[in-house]
Amino acid sequence: MSFKRLFFLGLVIVVIGYNPGYSQDTISPFSDALIQLDGSTANRNTSEALGVAAIQQVGIVRAKWLLNVRAAPWGKIIDGYKPGRQVQIVGREGDWYKIIRGNGYAYVHTSLIELKQENSDSASQSAQKPAGNSTAFVNKYGPDSKGYQKIFDLIKKFCNANKAYVLGAAHGASKGIVEKSDCSGFTSQFIQKISAMAGVKPVTGSSYPSSTNFAKSNYTKKITPKVPPTNPRDLVRPGDIFVMKKGGSYGHVGIFMGYDSAGRPLIAHSTTRVSKKGVTVCGNIGTTGVRIEPIPSWYKERWMGVYRLNNMDKIMNNLEA
Repeated sequence: MSFKRLFFLGLVIVVIGYNPGYSQDTISPFSDALIQLDGSTANRNTSEALGVAAIQQVGIVRAKWLLNVRAAPWGKIIDGYKPGRQVQIVGREGDWYKIIRGNGYAYVHTSLIELKQENSDSASQSAQKPAGNSTAFVNKYGPDSKGYQKIFDLIKKFCNANKAYVLGAAHGASKGIVEKSDCSGFTSQFIQKISAMAGVKPVTGSSYPSSTNFAKSNYTKKITPKVPPTNPRDLVRPGDIFVMKKGGSYGHVGIFMGYDSAGRPLIAHSTTRVSKKGVTVCGNIGTTGVRIEPIPSWYKERWMGVYRLNNMDKIMNNLEA
């Protein structure tokens, strides 16, 4: 065999054997598709090598395929861990565990990590505390609360009754659940009905504002301009309003609905796009109009922020009673 052929064969072997450990072509954390990794993993060092006094907790990966390991919460994907692998948890920041990876740290989503039971009760309790100055991660208005459930049940009624998005529809009082609406009509209907359920006067009065008007201070206060909404989860609550800038003639508005099991932020809105199976969490498939789904990636371009109704605390407290 000639030298050229030997060189070419060696080059092919090197190329085939190369494994970067993760995909460079990652997608947005609020996109519709799951991220697939090919993942090799790095060796773990001890806590002493990193200057950590003690490992707070050990977790076990419970992902269906590979667990995304990120450089920061919602940051760049740097690895993929197989189901069953143990991770050393040194802290918690919102919905993310800070873990030891190689000579440094990385982050994994808490929804896909099962905490391994320790013999010491104090070790377990320590792992349940947020790291550093992080805001407490327990959201009293989360999916297990009465308030959230009442909001979800109301939105579900809109999804089930919906027939189509119609520009200008649902901009007036309605005793029942409307079948057709545009985005601001749906949002206004939601505000009217959730306020009535809580026994408080809606901040919008009897009016039905257009999309970007929901950002006005007489209706709401701004919670965060970031997209996806900033963690920890108790910063943004179910029932908060997201607002988007005008793209051409119209803006867009809808309701924040919390997070799915993969940690993706969910919204409820009335949209001109046709709903799709596998993406839509709640709503009629194949129609326009009201549904619950992960925040589409392109919303980032026109995002204004997440806003809270000025009397939402009172509404939620009354719904919890």
